[in-house]
Amino acid sequence: MAGTSVGARFYRQIKRHPALIPMIGFIGLGMGSAALYLLRLALRSPDVW
Repeated sequence: MAGTSVGARFYRQIKRHPALIPMIGFIGLGMGSAALYLLRLALRSPDVW
């Protein structure tokens, strides 16, 4: 296992446990939504000068 990249190990885990795919999708969706919300707060909120 030494010398294998993180992507290769991740792909091997996904092939071994396909039930992880929806979980990864929902986590990605949640992180993307949080990032967009924080970006909206940073650009549209006049609270901090």
